[in-house]
Amino acid sequence: MAWSPDGTKLATTSDDRTVRIWNADTGNQLDVLRGHGDEVWGLAWSPDGRRLATGSRDRTVRIWDAEAGRELLMLYGHKNEVRGVSWSPDGRRLATGSHDRTVRIWDGDSGAELTVLYGHEGWVLGGGVVARRSSTGRVAISDDPDLEPRQRPRARGVARPRRRGAGDGMVAARAASRYRVDRLDGPDLGRRQRQRARDAARSHGLGSGGGVGTGRTAASHRVE
Repeated sequence: MAWSPDGTKLATTSDDRTVRIWNADTGNQLDVLRGHGDEVWGLAWSPDGRRLATGSRDRTVRIWDAEAGRELLMLYGHKNEVRGVSWSPDGRRLATGSHDRTVRIWDGDSGAELTVLYGHEGWVLGGGVVARRSSTGRVAISDDPDLEPRQRPRARGVARPRRRGAGDGMVAARAASRYRVDRLDGPDLGRRQRQRARDAARSHGLGSGGGVGTGRTAASHRVE
């Protein structure tokens, strides 16, 4: 489930193949979004609250008009069920994670697939928000808010990427003994800068500077 950005609505997913939108104050059902061919697991509101992105066991990602309740786009590409979806802060890109062990970046307006990030050795399961990149064009993750980007502290367990305050160097997650950095903008789109990550990733998110971070529940995270 996910709250709308203004907190007035709640969207929920289900194994009945639907997405339902509720009035958060009254509890009344406002709309039912139908179209997925199997269980719906991933869900994310666009930053402006006008669109919903969903991921399903049917291997598709769908973008909906949250106000009109209609399907806008269907995104194909994943080879297995889609568990996680996450919008970039400007709403222009969408990151999706799947049991096919990839993270895919899509154009949020056209639905075009921009890049596919390979390297995970396990399922990519969840969605989250990751901090934006530093002035060098990289995104850093850490378990210590005082560390600078690209430092590598000892990991201390489970963490989901989170956004911190303003600034060039942003901390995105708490566990970071292994990570990967890729460029998601300019001529180096998708180019790997550094990697040491493995096993099932459980969280990913797009940063406003063009980076995507992915992580898992054990003591490693990666940033791409």
